Amino acid sequence: MWWAARGGFTGPLAALTTAAFGEWTFVETAPDRAEITWRYAFTPRSALMAAPLSLLIALFWRTYMRRGIENVRRLAEAG
Repeated sequence: MWWAARGGFTGPLAALTTAAFGEWTFVETAPDRAEITWRYAFTPRSALMAAPLSLLIALFWRTYMRRGIENVRRLAEAG
């Protein structure tokens, strides 16, 4: 499943990026179990913003997504 977001960013991302693209892949590994892979890419607002954007993503995005996927897991298990 691919998704794209253009504009509407808030916080530090608003100054650094114009678009984000992501792909979620779900693979059933056992009954009632799945492995989820998420790939993403961001379009920097300008060449000058590429390095700060990469640094921000490297520092914070993994933690952000781990929290998000944990919320998805809780909702899925709650039924």
